[in-house]
Amino acid sequence: MEDSLLSVKEIAKFLNVSIRTVQRMVKRGDLNAVKVGGQIRVRRSALDELLREGAVFPPDFAPTSLV
Repeated sequence: MEDSLLSVKEIAKFLNVSIRTVQRMVKRGDLNAVKVGGQIRVRRSALDELLREGAVFPPDFAPTSLV
């Protein structure tokens, strides 16, 4: 399985949060990321790990599907 790189916008859409929220998660170290060409990218495996670890989300949280 390929470990694709996702943009902040894609992750925000998937988690149903704002882009700024994802940026804060990266800055706090809650979500491991890399910079590619000056843009933040997150490995799909890092997002999966965040969700497996039971990140704190509101009770009505329901992620949308990635394309």
